[in-house]
Amino acid sequence: MNFFPLISRIFLCSLLCTLTLAATPISLTEIRSTPFGNQLFSDFLKSGIIKSNDVTRNITHLEFAVYLSRMLKITNDSVSLANPIATQLPVPAWARSSIQTLENKFGQLTPFYYTSFRSNIFIRKEYVAKLMNALINETPVQYGNVISNQSMDSGRDALNYLVYVGIMRQTDSYSISRPEASMALLRLAYFKKKQFFERQSVRSKVVQAQQNIKQVVNDISGIYVEDEFDQSLTSPYQDPKTETVAVIEDDSSEQLELDSPSLDTVSAVLTMSTNYVWRGMQQGKKGDPAISGGIDIQLTDNWYVGMWSANVNYSGADYEWDVFFGHNQTIDFFNIPIEIDMSVTNYLYPSATSEVNFSEFGTSLTFNNLSLSVFTLISGKNASVFADNYYNISYGFDLNHSFAIETSVGIYSGTFNVTGDQTDYRITLNKGDFNFDITALDSNLGSPTATVRYDISAF
Repeated sequence: MNFFPLISRIFLCSLLCTLTLAATPISLTEIRSTPFGNQLFSDFLKSGIIKSNDVTRNITHLEFAVYLSRMLKITNDSVSLANPIATQLPVPAWARSSIQTLENKFGQLTPFYYTSFRSNIFIRKEYVAKLMNALINETPVQYGNVISNQSMDSGRDALNYLVYVGIMRQTDSYSISRPEASMALLRLAYFKKKQFFERQSVRSKVVQAQQNIKQVVNDISGIYVEDEFDQSLTSPYQDPKTETVAVIEDDSSEQLELDSPSLDTVSAVLTMSTNYVWRGMQQGKKGDPAISGGIDIQLTDNWYVGMWSANVNYSGADYEWDVFFGHNQTIDFFNIPIEIDMSVTNYLYPSATSEVNFSEFGTSLTFNNLSLSVFTLISGKNASVFADNYYNISYGFDLNHSFAIETSVGIYSGTFNVTGDQTDYRITLNKGDFNFDITALDSNLGSPTATVRYDISAF
């Protein structure tokens, strides 16, 4: 019995695993150092796949599907089938076009890529890896009446390969956070584009060498050499995707088109915490846990509305109800993407024994991991406009093993919510959906408040 093939496979797998552990993900610096990589980064920001101030909780099945469908449009990898099969997955109406885009490209998502699809459940890294690996290793495969480019490798093998080529990180986490999933998609788009340019460069060199050989032959013998091999070398490159039944969409004007004409994304988060601290000030009874929740609706590329509520102990009110709307967009300032967010928030306390409702106008500038914010009072009983102003600066950075830290300093001055000036400090340690905050005011730096928070994505 010949054991050489088996031994060779074991050796190659061991080598791959060793290299995988030492692999370094493609950095954002490398991506943005090339014109096409910088354009991809800009397109990802504009389409909302990458957000400068994205939450670090894990990404859900539906969120990743929406992000991936947008990436397919940006990279011109989406396809149109003559007779697409309508998706049977249980998803909201606004997300159906995103799911249809994926199924046109990959075929049925379940059970080939997802064992089961549940919109509000955190997606496993293996599912993410299988879908992304399918874009790198595109081979036409037929399953019943569905013909598409699919990668049927195991999720673990796909993950190891993507770590090896620098698209995904090697972590021990079962899930993957929203920022890391977004960055992995950007690395994937960059990797594919880079491969394409490298192939084009090789083909150009081959064609040039072949033409030089012809010229030499012609100079020597005066005979023009032409054969089938020559024609195959000089023929335009045929992308494998054109060999399937799908037709590639090349209309660049639709690359950033939203998946829904009315609602781009709807997200809801429920948070459980040991207490509720706002700008360094306790909003509930000391020692009482807090439960809060909110819903955000992205109306268009830039406009959004939402609401948020939490239990409080403030001026007789036992709960707070906030309603907000705003506009955000990303601008390119000397090749530095800066996200600008402007919003109006109404803070309502329906059960309060006195009139304490107020409204604020806020503006935030975010670039890289640094955020600068200004909030000013625009309405409140017996309060003048601009009576209160709050200034905040925050900075966050990643640590090993999916941990992250965010620090912030805020200065609150005014006559409505505060009297005089006060400064608050906060440091947050984050891992997935868990957050540990330490906050303090300048008046009680010796007695900081510790808060443990856990976020649950509703959909």
